[in-house]
Amino acid sequence: MSDSLQKAVEIIPKFTGFLSLSGSGWIIFEVLSDSKKRTHIYHRIMLTMSIFDHLQAWAWFLSSWPEDPERSTISFYAAGNDKTCNFQGFLWQISNGTSPCNSFLSLYYVLLIRYNWSAQKIARRCERWFLGFVLVYTVGTSVAGFPLKLYNPLGLGCWIAPYPLDCKQSFENGGETDCIRGDNAKIYTWAFLLCEVWVCIIFSTVAMLMMYLSVLNIEKKNQRYIFGSQGSQGRDKRKTERSKQVAKSCLFYLVAFYFVWFPHVVWEALRLVNSVVSPGVYLFMVTTFPLQGFMNFLVYLRPRYLDYRRKNPDASVFLLLGRSLRKAIQKYRKADDDDDFEVMAEVPESFNKEFDTDASKETAWNDNPSPNVTEGFGNEAHGSDELKVVAEVSESFRNEVEGNANEQ
Repeated sequence: MSDSLQKAVEIIPKFTGFLSLSGSGWIIFEVLSDSKKRTHIYHRIMLTMSIFDHLQAWAWFLSSWPEDPERSTISFYAAGNDKTCNFQGFLWQISNGTSPCNSFLSLYYVLLIRYNWSAQKIARRCERWFLGFVLVYTVGTSVAGFPLKLYNPLGLGCWIAPYPLDCKQSFENGGETDCIRGDNAKIYTWAFLLCEVWVCIIFSTVAMLMMYLSVLNIEKKNQRYIFGSQGSQGRDKRKTERSKQVAKSCLFYLVAFYFVWFPHVVWEALRLVNSVVSPGVYLFMVTTFPLQGFMNFLVYLRPRYLDYRRKNPDASVFLLLGRSLRKAIQKYRKADDDDDFEVMAEVPESFNKEFDTDASKETAWNDNPSPNVTEGFGNEAHGSDELKVVAEVSESFRNEVEGNANEQ
C-alpha cells in the first residue's frame, strides 16, 4: 500500500466519523429530551441504535491515534499505547450492537404491518428480550477481547487482529504460533462479528420481503372488493397508504444498513482469506463504514423534512433542513388525507385501533341501521356535509314510506 493511500485511510474516517457523531448525537438528544418519544418503542429502538452508532463513530474518529507507534509499523499518525489501543478495540466491538438493532427495527415494522401488533404489544413481548440479547452479546464479546489479547493495531485503528499482522496463527499451523498477541484472531473475527452481521442481513432482508408481500396483498384485496361500501373503501385506502409509507421508512433504514455493512463485510472476508486487499475496496470501506449514524439520522429526519416541504413547496432545501432540525419534537398526527402519509415516520399507538374502530362502526351500521340516521352517526360525522345529506335523504325516505303506509 502506498504512503498516500495509507494516510488517506487514516484521515478520511475522521471526517465521516464526525458526521456520524453529530447525527447519532442529535437522535440521542432528541429522544432523551422528549418524554413523549421515550414512551414509544420506535424511538427507543432508534435511541439504542444511535448509542451504538455514537460509540462506533468515536472509534472511527480516533482512527489510528490510539495505536502504539512501537507496535504499528504502517500507521503514520499512531500516538497511543497498549491501553488506548485496548480502549479503541473495546469501543469498536461493543458498537457492533447496531446490527441487531437494525434487525429488531425490521421486526418491529413486520409485526406492526403484517401481523397488526400494536406498539405496546411489541414493547411488552419483545423489547426486553432484544435488549437482553444485545447487552449480553456486545458486552460479553467486548470484555472477552481483553484476556484473549485480541485488540491490536490494524493500520486504521485497533480491533481484532494478530500481532504481528503476518504471524502464523495456531489453527493454521498445527497448534503452533509465533503470534505475540491475538492468536486465532481470524476465528474470533468470524465468531464476534461476521456471523452475527450475516444473520442480521439475512433476517432484515426476509423481513423486508414479508412487508412488501403484505402491502401487495392489501392492494389486491382492495381491488377485489372495489364494489364495497364507500366507508370500507376509504378505510382500506388509508391503511394501504399508511402501510406503504411505513414500509418505505423501513426500506430506507435497510438501505443505509446495507450501504454501510456490505463493504465492511467484503473487506473483512478478503482480509481473512488473503493479506492483500484491493486499495479501492479498502478506501471505500473506510469512507462508508463510519457513516452509519449519519445515514440513520437522515432517515430519521426525512418525515419531518417532507412535512415542511409539503407545507412550504417554494422554500429552499437549506431552509427546510434548518426548520426540520429546530423542530425537536414531532407530534403524532392522525392522517386525514393522502398527503399526511408522506410524512409518517412510524405508526402512532392507535394505528390498528383506528382501523378496527372504523370497521366495527361500519359493521354495526350495516347490521342494525338506525331509524334516525342523524342519531346513528352523531359524533362520527364531525360536520361532514356528505353524511348530513345521507341523513336528510334517509329521513325523508323513511317519512315518505310511513306516509304511504298510513294512507293505505
